[in-house]
Amino acid sequence: MKLDALTGIMILGLVTLAYTWGGYPAMLAALARFRNLRIKKAEISPRLTVIVAARNEEQNIAHRLRNLCELDYPRECLEIIVASDGSTDGTADIVREFAPGWVRLLEFHESRGRAAVHNDAVKASHGEILVFTDAATRFHSDFLIRLAENFADNRVGCVSGTIAFHNEEASAVTEQRGLYWRYEHWLRTMESRCGILCCASGPCMAVRRELFRPLTQGSYDVDFITPLDVIESGFLVLQEAEAKAADEMFLAPHQELRAQIRMVARNLCGYFDRRCLIGSAARPWFAWSLLSHKVLRWMTPLFLLLVLLSNTVLMIHGRVIVLWLAQLSFYAAALAGYLLAERKRRPGSLFSAPFAFCLANLGFLLGLIKCLRQERITVY
Repeated sequence: MKLDALTGIMILGLVTLAYTWGGYPAMLAALARFRNLRIKKAEISPRLTVIVAARNEEQNIAHRLRNLCELDYPRECLEIIVASDGSTDGTADIVREFAPGWVRLLEFHESRGRAAVHNDAVKASHGEILVFTDAATRFHSDFLIRLAENFADNRVGCVSGTIAFHNEEASAVTEQRGLYWRYEHWLRTMESRCGILCCASGPCMAVRRELFRPLTQGSYDVDFITPLDVIESGFLVLQEAEAKAADEMFLAPHQELRAQIRMVARNLCGYFDRRCLIGSAARPWFAWSLLSHKVLRWMTPLFLLLVLLSNTVLMIHGRVIVLWLAQLSFYAAALAGYLLAERKRRPGSLFSAPFAFCLANLGFLLGLIKCLRQERITVY
């Protein structure tokens, strides 16, 4: 291959990376100044069903149910369903202690994965609005009220709360993952303001019952596929900043890596199942958002490899040596950050930021491979 062609490939990779991580956010911020969606909120109390899919959550489920029962929402309008997905610990027994009040237990003796459990829980529910959450998540007292008031606008089909991660201990993973999530929530807020949001947070999201489509019993789940179904039905997906939830972040690098792999594999499988949206001429803004925010980000490791390999060949021929050295230094810093994190030491930002970025992109790459191999994911 000619060196000029390699140079073109390298530049293409660099431009795509720059657009994905810098250009798209800048364009989105500019668009939000001119395209500000107005939502007609009102104090309403539709009947809500909160669905908690749980597997072996005896450490969390009692605290979760107490949190849900203490929320500021009319009791007569609230239904709580815990769907135990083949739990082998005391999860189901703990839930029974809360029944037969607000809480209903759906006990499945075989583990089938979140998608199947969510499908069955929705069938058993009675709420107009379905709220999906996890056993480890905690809602602020007014969480349901803040979510519900958005549904006073008939254009709204799905609302995502805003989740904040906290840990009693800090690590390189939690510090940089927290920065990543602040960036992610900022993007979602801008997309919501523009009316082009295409995703939601699985532990704190709500959807109109009539817009929920049964999930294929495969790898993906409600956080990515259900918002796409809502959009295809002609409704909006929103991010509600005042609907606040809290969760804990993984401390160890290998835990964070596994979470990234599951997230990307599930979401990519969902994208392939609903890929018609990205090519829809009727919804160009949503297609742009989905491609720029999600698909290109998941493809980042491929572009990184493309740039590194093409740059290496060019460097051997005496071209673009400075860029090659810069890449080498960046990945060396990431490796140093990993080694420090494994020793439970907190590296400075010089090492932790490259480490967190590379850890996320390794997860993206392995998740892509898992999706292409059509491996079924049932881990929670």
